[in-house]
Amino acid sequence: MKKFTPVLAIGLISALTGCDSKQSISESAAVSETTQTQSETLEYRDAFDAWKQSQNPQTLLAYEDYFKAHFKQPPSLYVLTVNTHPFEQDCEQYRFALPPKQMWHNLLPALQLVEQLQQQGIFAEYKIVSVYRSPEANHCARGAKASKHLNNYAVDFKPLDESLQPYADDAAMDQKLCAFLHKHGQKLHLGLGLYGKQRYHIDRQGYRTWGVGYGSATSPCLKK
Repeated sequence: MKKFTPVLAIGLISALTGCDSKQSISESAAVSETTQTQSETLEYRDAFDAWKQSQNPQTLLAYEDYFKAHFKQPPSLYVLTVNTHPFEQDCEQYRFALPPKQMWHNLLPALQLVEQLQQQGIFAEYKIVSVYRSPEANHCARGAKASKHLNNYAVDFKPLDESLQPYADDAAMDQKLCAFLHKHGQKLHLGLGLYGKQRYHIDRQGYRTWGVGYGSATSPCLKK
């Protein structure tokens, strides 16, 4: 697969929206820094520290360094490996997962696009819910059997306002993201999942949308 460069995504979105690409590049660094700061306040710190002890430290460092090569302020290792979906107690051992090296580059297009949505003002901040999932974690999260998370192609996230709180109007946020999908989704090969309560999925593995239950019929973007 051709290696993805975030600058290419910035240029593509800029061409579609009329934004200046140089401005987008500088803004992208600030966005990544904000996302990383949010992630460090999450609730699974002790589990994360314990999980790291079971991993090869050189591999963890290499994964962090990979994203440092693509982002001026990259997401933290915590953000890149955590799944914050509700898990049963016997699933907690799968809370964190590191993708195989051949999948590392798969995440870049989706992650860059989430940041671009923020830069365009669709939401002020955001919290990443999950990216890569091991098969065990995907089962625990009740993900789709062919979930794009299994190959590190997808980002699940929640938009936040300037105070790092959820927006008051769920339907309004759905409408903003659906409008972006209808305008740019086909060119960007955008997959948009809307799961309710302002939890969203983004990947760039094909133009499509779905809602609760993973069916297109439940997507707010297709309802008149």
